[in-house]
Amino acid sequence: MKVNITNLGLAILMISCNTNGSKKNESAIPAVDSLCPRVDSLNPMDDVYPYPDDELSIQNAEIGDSIRFEDSEWIIVSAYDNGNTLKSNNMFKDDASTDGKYITICYKVKNTTNKEVKTLETPKLIDSQGREYNEYENQTFYIPKDAEEFKYAPLPPSITKEFYSIFEVAADATDLKFQTFSFIENGGVILVNIGF
Repeated sequence: MKVNITNLGLAILMISCNTNGSKKNESAIPAVDSLCPRVDSLNPMDDVYPYPDDELSIQNAEIGDSIRFEDSEWIIVSAYDNGNTLKSNNMFKDDASTDGKYITICYKVKNTTNKEVKTLETPKLIDSQGREYNEYENQTFYIPKDAEEFKYAPLPPSITKEFYSIFEVAADATDLKFQTFSFIENGGVILVNIGF
């Protein structure tokens, strides 16, 4: 399928992912001390969702495919529906619970520019009703112990870094999409369907 994008403004692309219960690309929800499954590199760029250009060749994509913007490359490694509780990674912090549900996303980002980028904006989850969810405020205590958070993370040039984000969403939230974006203003947004 060919898609013609003529406006460099906001490019939104829905990426289909296989649904397999409440987990993606893993046999079980990871323990808090485990990190994302290893993905050696964001290259080769076989299944790539390029930044806006004259013509894009769109292929079927799943979690694990690369998404390329003018200044960065993203890969969504895994997504988990944790239900209504989160296990703490800190002996002094209680487990968390909610009337909604917690979604954990593991992803990698590579800065493809020549200068270091400091991440100020964070990804969001967007549901079928258009509700936007920011990262869970206390996620530091619930992501894997050695994992890194995206906000304020330095991204040196040509370095791929791995991140975890946790979102607290409404119990009735469905068709959730993870927002990847360019660091350049109006550089584009691509929404990845995580399958819940």
